[in-house]
Amino acid sequence: MGIRDSVRLKRLEALEAEFRELLIPCLRQCVAGRWGIFGTCDSLGADKRYWSWPEADHLRELANSIREIRSDAGETNALCDEFLRLCKLHRANDPGEPKAAKAFLQSLGIPVQEEEV
Repeated sequence: MGIRDSVRLKRLEALEAEFRELLIPCLRQCVAGRWGIFGTCDSLGADKRYWSWPEADHLRELANSIREIRSDAGETNALCDEFLRLCKLHRANDPGEPKAAKAFLQSLGIPVQEEEV
């Protein structure tokens, strides 16, 4: 492995660690009723003054960066791929963000507290 590959791997590891660290708290906030983690408000053209969530915006940026780096190497990151898949669900019959976040947490084996529902 060359120096360039080593630097790229360290950057990828840092991005993935930051993504994992930010994902669970944001999902929990969403389950509790905060909208915007999956970008639904962005697609509605909602005024960002009322729907601003910088951490969720950063989470989507991280997921896209991780996907891009992994795809260049012919690899995937299942956690990022699932998150980005949920970011594309904005049709009328798709589950709302809190329900999608709850299902995502449960699929990760993370129990959802009653006060979060």
